[in-house]
Amino acid sequence: MKIWPLCALALFAATLAPATANAQAPAGVARVDSDNYFDTSYSNTDHGGYQDSNGDFADQSDSSWFNFSKNSANHGGLLGKSYVRAAYLYNGVDDEGTINFDAFEGWDTEFSTPIPWISSESLGADFVTEFEHQKLSARVGANSVTSKADFLSVAVRLFAMPSSRVRPYATLGAGFQRFTLDATGVPSSTENDSAFITNIGVEADLAANASIRGDFEIDRDDIDESTFEGTIVLWLGEQVFFRGGTVIPLVDGIDPGVTIGEGLAF
Repeated sequence: MKIWPLCALALFAATLAPATANAQAPAGVARVDSDNYFDTSYSNTDHGGYQDSNGDFADQSDSSWFNFSKNSANHGGLLGKSYVRAAYLYNGVDDEGTINFDAFEGWDTEFSTPIPWISSESLGADFVTEFEHQKLSARVGANSVTSKADFLSVAVRLFAMPSSRVRPYATLGAGFQRFTLDATGVPSSTENDSAFITNIGVEADLAANASIRGDFEIDRDDIDESTFEGTIVLWLGEQVFFRGGTVIPLVDGIDPGVTIGEGLAF
């Protein structure tokens, strides 16, 4: 049974009080009234998120919220920002006949940074690399079977309308997998594989310090093994964020699960 990619896009709904728009915001995000937060346009800032010397921002030099860094976009999401992230992954697995499965779990790390020479007012681009480890154990009578998958991906994520509240995106790249199978009384076996990566999704701001993201990871060989992921990003400080949500696989036998983790923007 093919067990990767892990799961994905169930659009995650979240409701925040309007006051959260003026709560602690991520690096490069200005504190403004929630009623006019989303009126910010590229006439005032560029894609890097720092103030344009020719723009018409009011003088806010005393406010740290206007100390934009060149790697921070002016929104509550992660697109167009440099960050590192780590997360825990969990999915239940349906038992089949005499096979008793343990939970399907793992972890992943991600690094993302903007590609400035591609970015413009209408198009943004990030370089993204991710490493994911997955493990699934099962018991058949007195015998045990453990499968492990390590997956490394390198990709470019392109997103439209960088200054908009809603930002659709597509991720294109290459992935490399090592799959290891250990079973009682059977020599361990290892298989290496590679594939193209195709993701589509959308990121939308809820407030200055919060956003939601829905991501569909497409399996080109078998659409039934594609995955959905829906997550929410909450900024706990100017640089620290929480990201968590639900993962829903289309793979038969694997139940919806969760992902939860934190990251650091810089």
